Amino acid sequence: MKTKMTFLFSALLLLAACGLIKDAAVVTIETQLTSVMQVTVSGTKSAELSSGINDLPFSEEQVLDLKSNTELVPYLDDIREIEFMSILVDIYGVTGEQVVYSLLLDAKGVGTIATIKNITPMQIAYPPEIDFAKLEEAGKQLKQNKKITLVVHGEANMPMSFNIQMTFPIEVVAGVLD
Repeated sequence: MKTKMTFLFSALLLLAACGLIKDAAVVTIETQLTSVMQVTVSGTKSAELSSGINDLPFSEEQVLDLKSNTELVPYLDDIREIEFMSILVDIYGVTGEQVVYSLLLDAKGVGTIATIKNITPMQIAYPPEIDFAKLEEAGKQLKQNKKITLVVHGEANMPMSFNIQMTFPIEVVAGVLD
């Protein structure tokens, strides 16, 4: 009887230890995902001078895929959590009298995660206004689907073409023994 109790107790202890070992075998990876898009604003303005009526709309989209980050590829099936820490935005190619009145960054299925207003040739780096609740939702969607579709849209004052580079610092938690 004593042997059976010892065996049963050892088995329970071993099972509990397996769960603890599995929870301890977690890796946290701090890395970044990057998206570069070329945005083209086309169209012509009418002779009307009312502000807002003649703004030219634009929209471009691109898929942000976890497979594009070599640090994450070994853990793609074992990801437990993805947290976006921030969004860094650089915009190149706005020149002369060109102005982008508004630029919104959406994650399809989530909504607008960041907004920038009044982009001019005067600077390159633009700190966006970030909706951190939506950014958290985007992280959950990225974890589930391993990719998200980014949509950049807004309005500008004239036809133009510019490049936008978005850098997403992220923290990924993955279970090594999952």
